[in-house]
Amino acid sequence: AWGVVHQLLWQTGRFKGASQHTSETLAAVGRSLAAVTRAPESELDKSMDEFCAAVMEMGDEQPLVIAVDDLHEADPESLGCLGHLARRMVASRVLAVFTDRPGALPTYSAARAEFARQPGFHQLRVPPLTRDDIRLLLSDRLGVPVDEADAGEFHAASGGSPLLAQALIEDTRNALNGKETAASRPVAGEMFDSAVADCAHRVSAPAADLARHLAVLGPDALTVLLDRNSTSPPTRLFQELTQAGLLAGPGLRHPRMRTVLCGEVSAEERARLHGRAAVLLHDNGAHPATVAEHIVVAGGIAESWAPPLLREAAAEALAHDDFPKAMRLFDLAHAICPDGPLRAS
Repeated sequence: AWGVVHQLLWQTGRFKGASQHTSETLAAVGRSLAAVTRAPESELDKSMDEFCAAVMEMGDEQPLVIAVDDLHEADPESLGCLGHLARRMVASRVLAVFTDRPGALPTYSAARAEFARQPGFHQLRVPPLTRDDIRLLLSDRLGVPVDEADAGEFHAASGGSPLLAQALIEDTRNALNGKETAASRPVAGEMFDSAVADCAHRVSAPAADLARHLAVLGPDALTVLLDRNSTSPPTRLFQELTQAGLLAGPGLRHPRMRTVLCGEVSAEERARLHGRAAVLLHDNGAHPATVAEHIVVAGGIAESWAPPLLREAAAEALAHDDFPKAMRLFDLAHAICPDGPLRAS
């Protein structure tokens, strides 16, 4: 509890422009909140009032900016305190800047509505970077001529996400190693991998699940999602992932993203997802070869229809002269088939 407020207290306590009285008040508030489990509600309200008064006093001494990133992840107590502060900021020289995520948890919606009711509230939506934005970034970071076509390659690979675009530029800059040459193609490396993981962790949990399902299952992930998730419409999740720069159309934007996101899924979970996809695709009448691919990756499934389907897919592989694939399918069909005539055949 009070995690965000404690961070603000620590930062403002280091503020050189604070008077001795303000610093002492902030220290006293910190001690009060440290005893939150023992303090009655009236004392907590008093501590919040003292915190707000100290912040207002600092704003009287000189303009003050309070910045909180990822506000949707703040604890309820801190949100209540910040809401209390927002109501007292109308005629002050204090500016509060918060960032949050579209489609955050409902538990945050009430706090956000409280901020939106304040007279000085302004909401800014930061759009993705344009091709020209990325061209300017490239020119600045790489120090080489960059035309619109080159910038388009970086824009397509990043979706205009500042996090992904800057990671691509850094990876490309490292690959060039100081060479005075134009960068026609983006180079995705460790910085890009890290940025992809960060993007996946910044979206909502259902959207992150969809991204990982797409990495593991490809387009068949939607079949599993529709079966498992009735509370988050797939369209909204696709929009969220597109805005984060991870999707281009129905699939992942960059081949390297699949490797990164698959790495976040355990082998057991990947097998389970493929097994579930096989069952759902079979129930929806998918082609046997498509279903068989998922059964193979899952290492087999306990369904009576699986061995005959694998045998059918193996026969199709034989018809196309793909003997290695046919043998893999026949071997798996034999391995998961119970004893009896079918196993013998």
